[in-house]
Amino acid sequence: MITPTTYPAMENLSSSSNTSASLSSDESQDLVQEVYATLLDMIQRGQLPIDQPLQERNLAGALGVSRTPLREAMSRLIGAGFAVRTARGQLIVPEPTLRQYLEIFQMRLLLEGDAAASA
Repeated sequence: MITPTTYPAMENLSSSSNTSASLSSDESQDLVQEVYATLLDMIQRGQLPIDQPLQERNLAGALGVSRTPLREAMSRLIGAGFAVRTARGQLIVPEPTLRQYLEIFQMRLLLEGDAAASA
């Protein structure tokens, strides 16, 4: 299992020729989107610990980005409901609720039924 202070080896997302200070607005947003997509993938694959604080510095280092695009990506995760801030200000990935599991199961039933009908 992954501990809150160690994350699996990942490909650096930032280009070695670019620093966050020299990125254009579009490149900066692309980097934020790429960090967001990577974090979301890690959550979906269970590579980030559930209900344990995520270490911003360690994640930024593992992804090879500065903390600024990481913070923006984390804000997007919060907005999408994939992460929450605790009362202490720590970011955690919450355990899915029974209701969320049931909603996912219901969606799968609908989608799989449609997929089978059109096959």
